[in-house]
Amino acid sequence: MPGKQLFLLSARSGFEAVASEFVPAAGGNKASIVLLLFSNNDNTPKYVADYAGPWLKRGIANYNVVLPDKTGSLDIENARSKIASSSAIFIGGGDTDTYRKLYATGPIAQLIRHKYEQGTPFAGCSAGALIAMEYCLLYDYESDKLDIKPGLGLLCEPVIEVHFSERERLKTLLKALKKTGINHGLGIDESACAVFVDGKLDHTLGKSVHRITVNDFNTMAHEETTL
Repeated sequence: MPGKQLFLLSARSGFEAVASEFVPAAGGNKASIVLLLFSNNDNTPKYVADYAGPWLKRGIANYNVVLPDKTGSLDIENARSKIASSSAIFIGGGDTDTYRKLYATGPIAQLIRHKYEQGTPFAGCSAGALIAMEYCLLYDYESDKLDIKPGLGLLCEPVIEVHFSERERLKTLLKALKKTGINHGLGIDESACAVFVDGKLDHTLGKSVHRITVNDFNTMAHEETTL
């Protein structure tokens, strides 16, 4: 039987490939997936349909959505109930720090960690992938400033960056590696997914995942390998 399964992806273009493994891991047509989102607005139904469409095509009958109300407030008990009864957790994309505050702090974070440690599959897309990690990258495009805050801690290493090739994130990932003192990271492209089993990279889906290894933090000499 597979151990703890973690699916880290960057964008909608990876949803189909990921669903082919995530849905069976969640329990197939008996799955009860909980989808965690960061906002509630007129576009939310479309976003939910984008996430859930590949699951429904694969026969799941049940999924629940957790999201704040239109003022940004989250019903903690309702969220806990839906997460607790789920067979798999999927955190979506959007504003990373908002996701981090909603789901990577307090009792919600404790519950997600517990579920994951007990074998509940976890998938994160973009912001959802970033907050899964010990080191959550928060990048401000306007100021070109990188901040790093605690995430869920489902993985301590490597450091990851999303939208890697499409948004030229090598520079950001190298900055993060230097700040954390961790010498290896993964850059995940928008049609790709990195799949971890029991805390170790097991395989990749789609194209492409890039392994970055820093050989010297003084010069930031590094190697890049496409997986």
